[in-house]
Amino acid sequence: MKIVNLAFKQTLVSLAGNPFGKKTFEEQVKPYLKEETDFCIIFPDHIEMIASSFVQGFFAYWLNSLGIDGVFRHIKVQARNEDIVKRVYDNLL
Repeated sequence: MKIVNLAFKQTLVSLAGNPFGKKTFEEQVKPYLKEETDFCIIFPDHIEMIASSFVQGFFAYWLNSLGIDGVFRHIKVQARNEDIVKRVYDNLL
């Protein structure tokens, strides 16, 4: 399993926008796609809110290639704030 600790500016506490989600995926996850199939995505502690638009952009590649069942089977999400994890999973459905 590939662990990816997402990195954002410390001043950024909220993630929003489909394009920003896609850009984050492209820059921080895509380089590892050929090496791994299972991922653990870790959001930094300073992130307090994630909008559905960010989630949809960030997970678009996996949703298209793996489907929703594959995402739940192969992609784990972690954050200090359990509301972040719940929000991510809720917005995938």
